[in-house]
Amino acid sequence: MSRRGAWEPVTAVVGVLILAAVGVWWWFEILEPPRAPVPGYKGQPFAPLSAAMPEIAQFEGFYINDDNPFVPWREREAEARKLKEPKNVVVVQKPRPPAKIEITEPPKLTLPVKAAGGGDAPKVLGFHRTREGTVKVIAQLPGEKQPHTMAPGEKAGRWQFVEIEAGNIAVFKDETERVYRLVIGTR
Repeated sequence: MSRRGAWEPVTAVVGVLILAAVGVWWWFEILEPPRAPVPGYKGQPFAPLSAAMPEIAQFEGFYINDDNPFVPWREREAEARKLKEPKNVVVVQKPRPPAKIEITEPPKLTLPVKAAGGGDAPKVLGFHRTREGTVKVIAQLPGEKQPHTMAPGEKAGRWQFVEIEAGNIAVFKDETERVYRLVIGTR
């Protein structure tokens, strides 16, 4: 056997022992065991709670021995006969007054007819799209018979057309910058 071959197993064993020693040192010195925080609220631990069982009331409408297989049959029968005997209890029921049922008619819903525009707001008759994709409204100003075609941002009289909202609401502004939402096509 050569000298080189005899030292290889010894070197391997020493290397494994050194590696194991480093692992044990690392496990005990560097690693800390995981610590779970104390459960609580705002840094205070929860107070232990206790519960008390509520008292069980008497079962007056249920007799357990009718169904209890651990009580002998003869005792159950004797007890059942004793329970079925009429008692000298008189129950007096007071007569109830007859119920009064009043039939009421629900009020009929009548909605007021809403004219387009306010007192002096324009009446929006309709709208159309141009080839470029802009939307113009056809509005009739109060006191005028001829309708105006207005694009967004245009003014007619004291009214400025702003935009169309939700597909059927024309938004106008007056000279005081107050916003009016008018339904398109109402009469």
